[in-house]
Amino acid sequence: GPEWLTYGLDEAADLRAINVRPRAGSGSCVDLTWWNAPAGSLALRVPGVHNVRNAMAALLAGRSCGVTLTAGAAVLAEFSGTARRFEHKGEAAGVTVIDDYAHHPTEVEMTLAAARHHFPQRRIWAVFQPHTFSRTQRMLYRMGDSFEHADRVIVTDIYAAREQDDGRVSARELVAASEHPAIQHIGDLQAVAAYLGEHVQPSDVVLTLGAGDGNRVGEMLLETLRAKQKIETMRGRQHFCFLVSSFSFLVQMLVTAIDFSELNRLGIAVRQNVNLAPLTTMKVGGAADYFAAVGETDLLVQLVRWCHTTRMPFFVLGGGSNFLISDRGVRG
Repeated sequence: GPEWLTYGLDEAADLRAINVRPRAGSGSCVDLTWWNAPAGSLALRVPGVHNVRNAMAALLAGRSCGVTLTAGAAVLAEFSGTARRFEHKGEAAGVTVIDDYAHHPTEVEMTLAAARHHFPQRRIWAVFQPHTFSRTQRMLYRMGDSFEHADRVIVTDIYAAREQDDGRVSARELVAASEHPAIQHIGDLQAVAAYLGEHVQPSDVVLTLGAGDGNRVGEMLLETLRAKQKIETMRGRQHFCFLVSSFSFLVQMLVTAIDFSELNRLGIAVRQNVNLAPLTTMKVGGAADYFAAVGETDLLVQLVRWCHTTRMPFFVLGGGSNFLISDRGVRG
């Protein structure tokens, strides 16, 4: 008959993991025992106890094919994970952004537990996009209980996938079904990214969860934070003058026709052939081909993001102090 072997963290397991601990950088380290005898160690580049169990299952499968535990552990140590499974998307302004495909309650719970194990002292934001209306309705309360390891939880609108919204369930009901003390509903993904951009702090971890397009939140957040970092860098280099309340942009034109409709919708007016001399303390200089002035930091961030998206180089004039602009002006 078949050979039955067990694995896990329980002391009765044939292959057992003990002393589970975070690995520097990312992942987990464990010591192994085989029938209660030391059997080496296992260092994984992917975090979470669930991945420790997955690795132990692979070790036993390999052993049945003649691969020793030591050789199997060496191979697993090189495995860096797959896309959308605790995928490190980037860091900006001290904030770490991670994406995971988890969309079932157990997956969400295990992924957040892995994040908590790896980042024990950091504030964790969970951004969860429910997947399909039928699944949300069936697992409403179980899903609501899966956010225990997150400090803050944001639930977006439901990702319909193959289904149509029949009005029987909503993301707000999921929020209401959860007993988490800091859970809220923000339906639109852009609105979520904007909210996070205003509320995250250095050392925070933002984890996007779901099988839909909720990972866009992390991407937009990184863009926003990097834009703010650039602004702070310019401020540190005295590109801003605090005697005035507006920020001035000189945008270099790289193509013959530029679509400013997105900026117009944001309330950012772009003017052509603007004389820069009155805007500088030296009162000299020619005209800029394109010019925009904004008086709010949020709009400044949106404008910087637009420049990055359209690959448009930009220059911050600030209050115009200590600048000499050529009489030939700025081509851009």
